[in-house]
Amino acid sequence: MARKLIKEARILKRKGKYCVVGHKKNKSGNYHSFGCYNTKEEAEGRLNQVRKFKHIKSSIISTMHEISGVLYERGIIHVADALTNCINCIIQNDSREQIATKLGKIIPLLQKRGEGSLTERLEQLIPEILVLEKIDCEVERPVSTKYRISAQRAYNIATLLKKKYLEGEIDENDFEYEKMRELESLLKAGFILPMPKSYKELPGNTKNWWDHFSKG
Repeated sequence: MARKLIKEARILKRKGKYCVVGHKKNKSGNYHSFGCYNTKEEAEGRLNQVRKFKHIKSSIISTMHEISGVLYERGIIHVADALTNCINCIIQNDSREQIATKLGKIIPLLQKRGEGSLTERLEQLIPEILVLEKIDCEVERPVSTKYRISAQRAYNIATLLKKKYLEGEIDENDFEYEKMRELESLLKAGFILPMPKSYKELPGNTKNWWDHFSKG
């Protein structure tokens, strides 16, 4: 996902003007345009603006994605899901003030959990989010803005939560228990989540992802 966001635009000369265009085509088969200018200097200024915007945006998404993964692994699922929602908002260019507000609600939850280092990292992102400049023209976006986890990661999360349940750290009334049951059911039902890169298809020796990873 991050690689698509930082793909650089370029300058092309069209009908006597200097146009800043992206690498991705729209439905009409044309490359996304970030504007055309009378001088090359103006176009270069616009190109630098686009590059700066996309670099900052990609860095923010990468950091939030990393923190979300840590939270999943630690079993703090509801906060990880809320952070994932913020990632989607950034990808879809939602209001930066709205995103900062959502992030501001997540930070106290982490503080209560004693996650000081993660809290500090998220606090450092808020000023960066607020200074993000909206690009006037259409920004290149990934084919899908829906964030999903792999089957392997879903299995790892479910087994981690099951271990916590068996050890008495969570019970049937906790959100984490519901998430564990949900992921286990999906994997056992053969629900096709995005597959691990090392697998081209569902292995033939098992009926579902849960059995496959359990035997592994």
